[in-house]
Amino acid sequence: MTDFKSHLLVRLDDRIAAVGESMMGQMNNQSLCQIQKDGCITGGLKYDEGRLETLQTFRRLIAEHLEHSPGLIHAEVLRREAQLERFQQQSHPSIQWLAYWLGAVDMAHEILVWIDGKEAL
Repeated sequence: MTDFKSHLLVRLDDRIAAVGESMMGQMNNQSLCQIQKDGCITGGLKYDEGRLETLQTFRRLIAEHLEHSPGLIHAEVLRREAQLERFQQQSHPSIQWLAYWLGAVDMAHEILVWIDGKEAL
């Protein structure tokens, strides 16, 4: 494993832990499923959920494919942007889904900056 890849994976692991902690703080010892079932989910929690899913997906892609298929990561960024745009164009979009995909896109762009080496590890 290259030094860059190992630093990147550590950074992703740190962010996964931080976002997970943020979500737990918002959930007050309830499961995400229970909060959704009760209708108590907030935009902030969905934003973090989108960030967490993106971190986990990108971590897996980077661990398995960074050297061989960087195009996969860019394709995932484009997929998230398309999903956000789809919800933004709806006449009455779900605030929770907008928050989710905004979190996903924001996190994907941040990870791209790390990968492109524009931010020091």
